[in-house]
Amino acid sequence: MLRRRLAVTPGIASATVAGPGFLDIVLADGAAAALLAEILASPPSPALPEDPARDVRAWQAASDDRPPAGTGLLCQRAENPLFRVRLAHARARSFLRGATRLGFAPDAAAADALRHPSERAVLALLGERHRAGSAGWLVRLADAHLDATTAAAVLPHGPEKPGAVHHARLALAQATATVLADGLFLLGIGAPDHL
Repeated sequence: MLRRRLAVTPGIASATVAGPGFLDIVLADGAAAALLAEILASPPSPALPEDPARDVRAWQAASDDRPPAGTGLLCQRAENPLFRVRLAHARARSFLRGATRLGFAPDAAAADALRHPSERAVLALLGERHRAGSAGWLVRLADAHLDATTAAAVLPHGPEKPGAVHHARLALAQATATVLADGLFLLGIGAPDHL
């Protein structure tokens, strides 16, 4: 029943049964571009004023995870899940500022250039953006984004000119920033553009 429903869903090329309880789903050409375009077209969440105490309380209320002893949620270290989410958002916003200085913009239509496995992982998570109100899911998206931007440069280096892949990676970064900001807003936490 689920396979039949998925097979006629826009953006899905095919859905086949792959053993008991499993489905193999193949996305249609252009599905990644459509996903990014939809996210980029959505209005941004309102900005919450800086309030570290409020942010920590809201994160603790939304998350079952606790940072390792001695780090606390105000510490800006990789062990702190709240910091990683806010860092991923701030890093994505910094790529957008850098691209503006270099004179190029995000282009969701170039999404076919996103071929690195870490970029595909971010796209897959963005497809689950309805889960953005979950602290654990936001950490997964933030970690995937940080991995992707470490593995593949968003901005061109040195004399390199921006190509289709840079436009696509910038669209991926902007979409990630949008979804992270939306999720943090849902939790009552500010999403700073700078850390």
